[in-house]
Amino acid sequence: MIQQVILSRSELYNLVWKHPLSYFTNRYMVSYPSFKNICKENDIPLPPGGYWSKKKFGKEGLQPEYFKIKNEKEIVLYLRPEGDNRDFGYLTKLDKRILEIEADPKVNLTIPEKLPPKVDPIIKATKKWFKNENKIPENLDYYDRYSPGPIRCWVSEIQLKRSLIILSVLLKNIKVRGHEFTFGKYHSFVKLYGIEIEISISEKNKRIKVQGKYGSDYKSEPTGMLSIQAGESFYSKSWNDAKTVKLESKLSSIIAWLEIEAEAEMQREIKRKIREEERNGYFGSNCASDFGRLVPGISV
Repeated sequence: MIQQVILSRSELYNLVWKHPLSYFTNRYMVSYPSFKNICKENDIPLPPGGYWSKKKFGKEGLQPEYFKIKNEKEIVLYLRPEGDNRDFGYLTKLDKRILEIEADPKVNLTIPEKLPPKVDPIIKATKKWFKNENKIPENLDYYDRYSPGPIRCWVSEIQLKRSLIILSVLLKNIKVRGHEFTFGKYHSFVKLYGIEIEISISEKNKRIKVQGKYGSDYKSEPTGMLSIQAGESFYSKSWNDAKTVKLESKLSSIIAWLEIEAEAEMQREIKRKIREEERNGYFGSNCASDFGRLVPGISV
């Protein structure tokens, strides 16, 4: 869980003249540019270039005297967990939701070494579906939904265990946030605030050249790099394994994006309904007027 540190303007002012910028970027989840912006926004002067090297040799420059400004506010920083390189110096809407999720006492994003003895029925269904032991109901229409079902899992056998562990932790925390899962004939969905967002996990493949019977040929080979995909068309998003940051550390980002995207889709749906009602009202009133002109003596 990320720890929050609240500083007054005067406290940060003193720290800025006590430690070099590297102290803040190492200790807190800020980058050089975002920390400089924090100081600028709060009218906190930074030591000039060469200040720390001069101080090292006893040629310390003068620290300006602290001065108050109107409407001083508290400054929130976040302690940097080991190996976490994220920058929360300037918080976007997504950043704020990530922090909210990671501070939620019900949320536990710890990745176990193996699946627990008792797993969610959805994880059981996913494993069975992967091994072709779980059949989708034959009478299911494209738009029909059922539960529990399998999260679509397109990975190699060697990556199945890791994929199921990641999905198990993700699924559990999505549920404790008050959301659920639904399943269709071909797709799996997270349902948030009544909005369905498609979700799946896959493994990236690479195309390699091999010698075939009649010359060179190509085949796909799994890379061990996992990816979770959510949404579709213009509103899609994927989170991938990287060399330094694995998919396991991105679960709070996935949940945050799902919640924000569902909220945005709710707003888009409301706007669509308003436009539809306006069109119906416009055409309805015009059709009634035309009908009245065509059939005199009949009021509409």
